[in-house]
Amino acid sequence: MGVAVTNTADFEVYGGSPAPTVTRDGNWVQFSATYSPKKAGIFPIAENQLQIGVIPAGYRPQRKTEIVCQGSGTERWLLVIYENGNFYGSRYSGTQGAGAWLPVQAVWLAQ
Repeated sequence: MGVAVTNTADFEVYGGSPAPTVTRDGNWVQFSATYSPKKAGIFPIAENQLQIGVIPAGYRPQRKTEIVCQGSGTERWLLVIYENGNFYGSRYSGTQGAGAWLPVQAVWLAQ
């Protein structure tokens, strides 16, 4: 059973996707989510980061973790998760709008 992950007001769960969750097995954490920006043009295409949400305490990575994720079509984006649980998106590889598909399947060592 997973623990819920909160997202910021700029993002929502994509379509009928399951709620974002983290699960822990020993020191390993798995994060599963699919997000979508609520407004067109808010997701950064450069190194600027936009906060997507917060990983709950007890599931946070030991150190900053960066993961390249698949986006809509052939697009890619960078997920950055910090030790304090805040996670951000940046470097979207194409033109995105509201409703873009931003799936996350990430695994890391917990604190």
